[in-house]
Amino acid sequence: PRALYHAPQDRFTAAFLGEANFISGMPEDSGLRLADGTLLPWPDRTDKKMTLLAVRPEEMTVAADTSPPPLDACVIRGELSAIVFSGPTAVCHVKSLDQTYRVLVKNSELGRMPASGPVMVSWPVSRSMLLRE
Repeated sequence: PRALYHAPQDRFTAAFLGEANFISGMPEDSGLRLADGTLLPWPDRTDKKMTLLAVRPEEMTVAADTSPPPLDACVIRGELSAIVFSGPTAVCHVKSLDQTYRVLVKNSELGRMPASGPVMVSWPVSRSMLLRE
Protein backbone atom coordinates (compact mmCIF):
# COMPACT_ATOMS: atom_id res chain seq x y z
CA PRO A 1 0.00 0.00 0.00
CA ARG A 2 2.84 2.46 0.75
CA ALA A 3 4.29 2.22 -2.76
CA LEU A 4 0.84 2.61 -4.29
CA TYR A 5 0.14 5.65 -2.08
CA HIS A 6 3.22 7.40 -3.50
CA ALA A 7 2.78 6.22 -7.10
CA PRO A 8 -0.89 5.65 -7.98
CA GLN A 9 -1.69 5.17 -11.66
CA ASP A 10 -5.07 6.93 -11.76
CA ARG A 11 -7.23 9.52 -10.02
CA PHE A 12 -9.48 6.95 -8.33
CA THR A 13 -6.56 5.14 -6.67
CA ALA A 14 -4.90 8.39 -5.57
CA ALA A 15 -8.13 9.63 -3.96
CA PHE A 16 -9.03 6.24 -2.45
CA LEU A 17 -5.68 5.86 -0.68
CA GLY A 18 -5.56 9.36 0.81
CA GLU A 19 -6.00 13.03 0.24
CA ALA A 20 -4.46 14.56 -2.87
CA ASN A 21 -4.46 17.87 -4.71
CA PHE A 22 -5.34 17.25 -8.37
CA ILE A 23 -3.98 19.65 -10.98
CA SER A 24 -5.04 19.66 -14.64
CA GLY A 25 -3.37 21.39 -17.54
CA MET A 26 -2.14 21.17 -21.10
CA PRO A 27 0.93 19.02 -21.72
CA GLU A 28 4.00 20.67 -23.26
CA ASP A 29 7.51 19.32 -23.83
CA SER A 30 8.85 20.87 -20.62
CA GLY A 31 5.85 20.42 -18.32
CA LEU A 32 2.17 20.84 -17.61
CA ARG A 33 0.84 24.31 -18.50
CA LEU A 34 -1.91 25.60 -16.19
CA ALA A 35 -4.72 27.95 -17.24
CA ASP A 36 -2.93 30.97 -15.72
CA GLY A 37 0.25 30.26 -17.72
CA THR A 38 2.18 28.59 -14.89
CA LEU A 39 4.41 25.76 -16.12
CA LEU A 40 4.89 22.82 -13.74
CA PRO A 41 8.00 20.84 -14.76
CA TRP A 42 7.64 17.13 -15.47
CA PRO A 43 9.02 14.64 -12.96
CA ASP A 44 11.75 12.32 -14.30
CA ARG A 45 9.56 9.36 -15.25
CA THR A 46 7.15 11.04 -17.60
CA ASP A 47 4.56 10.35 -20.22
CA LYS A 48 4.47 13.85 -21.63
CA LYS A 49 0.91 13.41 -22.87
CA MET A 50 -0.60 13.30 -19.38
CA THR A 51 -2.98 16.14 -18.45
CA LEU A 52 -3.40 15.40 -14.74
CA LEU A 53 -1.02 15.31 -11.82
CA ALA A 54 -1.56 14.94 -8.10
CA VAL A 55 0.40 16.05 -5.06
CA ARG A 56 -0.17 14.87 -1.49
CA PRO A 57 -0.81 17.74 0.98
CA GLU A 58 2.16 16.71 3.15
CA GLU A 59 4.53 17.14 0.18
CA MET A 60 3.66 20.83 -0.28
CA THR A 61 4.92 23.89 1.56
CA VAL A 62 3.49 27.40 1.89
CA ALA A 63 5.55 30.61 1.99
CA ALA A 64 4.99 34.32 1.52
CA ASP A 65 4.66 35.18 -2.16
CA THR A 66 7.68 37.47 -1.81
CA SER A 67 9.95 34.50 -1.03
CA PRO A 68 12.27 33.26 -3.79
CA PRO A 69 10.92 30.03 -5.31
CA PRO A 70 12.82 26.89 -4.33
CA LEU A 71 15.12 25.35 -6.93
CA ASP A 72 13.89 22.21 -8.70
CA ALA A 73 10.34 22.75 -7.47
CA CYS A 74 6.85 23.18 -8.81
CA VAL A 75 5.32 26.51 -7.74
CA ILE A 76 1.74 27.75 -7.71
CA ARG A 77 0.81 31.21 -6.47
CA GLY A 78 -2.50 31.90 -4.75
CA GLU A 79 -4.33 33.39 -1.77
CA LEU A 80 -4.19 31.80 1.68
CA SER A 81 -7.90 31.69 2.49
CA ALA A 82 -8.01 29.59 5.68
CA ILE A 83 -5.90 27.74 8.23
CA VAL A 84 -7.57 24.83 10.02
CA PHE A 85 -5.78 23.71 13.19
CA SER A 86 -5.70 20.02 14.12
CA GLY A 87 -3.46 19.19 17.07
CA PRO A 88 0.23 19.48 16.09
CA THR A 89 -0.61 20.19 12.44
CA ALA A 90 -2.71 22.59 10.42
CA VAL A 91 -4.20 22.47 6.95
CA CYS A 92 -3.71 25.62 4.90
CA HIS A 93 -6.29 26.29 2.19
CA VAL A 94 -4.78 28.15 -0.75
CA LYS A 95 -7.03 29.36 -3.57
CA SER A 96 -5.56 29.68 -7.05
CA LEU A 97 -7.80 30.25 -10.05
CA ASP A 98 -10.89 28.12 -9.44
CA GLN A 99 -9.20 25.52 -7.23
CA THR A 100 -8.37 25.30 -3.53
CA TYR A 101 -5.20 23.41 -2.59
CA ARG A 102 -4.86 21.81 0.83
CA VAL A 103 -1.36 21.94 2.34
CA LEU A 104 -0.50 20.09 5.54
CA VAL A 105 1.98 21.94 7.77
CA LYS A 106 3.32 21.60 11.30
CA ASN A 107 2.00 24.24 13.68
CA SER A 108 5.61 25.24 14.37
CA GLU A 109 5.93 26.34 10.71
CA LEU A 110 2.99 28.75 10.85
CA GLY A 111 5.08 31.54 12.37
CA ARG A 112 7.14 31.75 9.17
CA MET A 113 4.18 32.36 6.88
CA PRO A 114 1.51 35.02 6.59
CA ALA A 115 -1.89 34.46 8.22
CA SER A 116 -3.65 35.31 4.96
CA GLY A 117 -3.08 36.96 1.60
CA PRO A 118 -0.79 36.10 -1.32
CA VAL A 119 1.35 32.98 -0.89
CA MET A 120 3.44 30.55 -2.89
CA VAL A 121 2.76 26.80 -2.70
CA SER A 122 5.69 24.63 -3.74
CA TRP A 123 6.78 21.00 -3.77
CA PRO A 124 9.70 19.01 -5.16
CA VAL A 125 9.19 18.13 -8.84
CA SER A 126 9.87 14.48 -7.98
CA ARG A 127 6.78 14.40 -5.72
CA SER A 128 4.36 15.16 -8.59
CA MET A 129 2.36 12.05 -9.44
CA LEU A 130 1.25 11.82 -13.06
CA LEU A 131 -2.15 10.15 -13.38
CA ARG A 132 -4.59 8.79 -15.89
CA GLU A 133 -8.08 10.26 -15.51
